[in-house]
Amino acid sequence: MIFKRKKLTYLAFIFLISLFFATRLPTLLQKSFPYTYDQGRDFLKVEEIVRYKNPTFIGPTTGIMGLYHGAWWYYYLAIPYILTDGSPTAFAAWVFLTQLISTLAFAYFLKKEFGNLAAVTFFALVAFSPYFANMSSFVINSGFTFPFILLLLYSLYNLFKTKRTKFYFLTFLSAGFIWEAEYAFGVFLLPSLALTLVLIVKLKALLKKKNLIFSFFGLLIPLLPRIAFEIKNNFIQTKTLLNFLFKPKLLFISFKEKLFQFKDFYLSIFPDIGKIILGLIFLFTTA
Repeated sequence: MIFKRKKLTYLAFIFLISLFFATRLPTLLQKSFPYTYDQGRDFLKVEEIVRYKNPTFIGPTTGIMGLYHGAWWYYYLAIPYILTDGSPTAFAAWVFLTQLISTLAFAYFLKKEFGNLAAVTFFALVAFSPYFANMSSFVINSGFTFPFILLLLYSLYNLFKTKRTKFYFLTFLSAGFIWEAEYAFGVFLLPSLALTLVLIVKLKALLKKKNLIFSFFGLLIPLLPRIAFEIKNNFIQTKTLLNFLFKPKLLFISFKEKLFQFKDFYLSIFPDIGKIILGLIFLFTTA
C-alpha cells in the first residue's frame, strides 16, 4: 500500500510538472508574451544600467503619484540582459525559471514538513492556475513577489517552530523584498507581519537584542537603494507616503481596492476543470 501511494505521488508530480511546462513553454517559444509600455520602459531602464553603466536607486511608478516600486526589479532583469545581450524573450524565460525553481523548492519543503499530499496540492495550485501561468512569462514587477512570498511563508513557519534568530532575518528580508517588488502590497504587509509576530512569537522575544538586530538588517538590505534615493531627494517619497497614510479616506479606498484585488486573484487561481483534476489527484494520492 505504501509503495502504491509513493508511485501514485511520483506519477502525480510527473503529470503536474509536464502540465507546468505545457501551459507555459508555448508562450515563450512562440514569443507571444505581453510586451507593452511597462515592459519597454523596464527593458530600456535595464539597458541603461548595464550598457551605459547608469545605476538607479528607484524602480517603476506605482498607482500613487510620487511613490515608486523598488529598484531591485531592474537588477533582477539585468541578469538575463547580461547573459543574452538584452533579448526580450530571455526576460520572460528568466521569470519562468524563477517561478519554476521557487515552486519546486517550496513543494520540496512542504513534502519534508507535511508530506506528499501538501506538496502535490501546492504544485497543482500553481500548475493549474491560469493566473500563475500568465504571470510565469509576464515581465512585470509584481511577479517578482512570488519567490519572496514563498520565502516569507517558509521563514515564518520555521520562526514559529524553532524561534531561531536566523529566521527573523529571513522573515524581514523576504518581507522587505516583497515591499520593494510591490510597494502598495508591502505597505499593508509590514504592519500585518509585525502584529502577527507580536501575537504569536510575543513582543518580548521580538525585542530581544539579537532578534531585533537581525530583523533590522533583514529589512534594511532590500531598502538600501530606496534609502539612498530618499536621502538624495530630500525624502520626497517618505513625505508622500505619510501624507497618504494620514488621510483616512484615501487609506480606506486603497484598502478596499486591495481587498477586491485579492478576491479577483483568488477566483482566478483555478478554472473549473482544474478543480476537478485537483480533486482526482487528491483521491489518488490518499487512496
